[in-house]
Amino acid sequence: KHGDRGTQLVCIGVDMDKEAVVAALEGALMTEGEMEGGSPAWRQLDDPFFHTSHFDFSDNRRPFHPLRLYTFLKTFGTRGDATTPEAAKGAAADVVSCRGEVWLACNEKFPQRIQTRYNEFRSALREEDPFFPMNPDEWDDWQKQAHAHHVQAGTWHETYGDRASELQCIGVSADKEAVLAALRDCLLTDEEMAGGADAWKALENPFATAFAQE
Repeated sequence: KHGDRGTQLVCIGVDMDKEAVVAALEGALMTEGEMEGGSPAWRQLDDPFFHTSHFDFSDNRRPFHPLRLYTFLKTFGTRGDATTPEAAKGAAADVVSCRGEVWLACNEKFPQRIQTRYNEFRSALREEDPFFPMNPDEWDDWQKQAHAHHVQAGTWHETYGDRASELQCIGVSADKEAVLAALRDCLLTDEEMAGGADAWKALENPFATAFAQE
């Protein structure tokens, strides 16, 4: 199942309690419960060797405000960027990689792909695989079948359908709680949600101009 993956350690000690050492190493292995979580859960474990942390953001209750999200993403991976003022770097300066797809309030049809690597930032619409139409009468046969799977998996919203945002982040000594909180602040507020889809479409969308050729 895991191919050639394995662990071999050779230890040399003086008056060492080798049984205790072996027991401690065995205690550091994944438990049965942790093994059942599989690789998606394992990737969330912090790595103290390289001070890296893996964390995910997901939300299907409200979309991102395009300008707030764009502005925040531009700060990702800027810790070593001399051209970015320290005061402007913020919580995401230590996020070295982020990728996923998001729901922008101004675009109910297509997800927006996001990819950052250090201070490089790329984005494009996922036009080949749009969100479900709001009107079920417009669904094709595949969408009708997929709808049942979404409902069963708990990824279907009664009002917004399959619209959702999912981002996977990797940070080096990053304050992941601060990054996740800042991402939540980029979602529409209650007041903005109350404005409705027509108001959302009028929001400034820097993604459309910055990545027009992507």
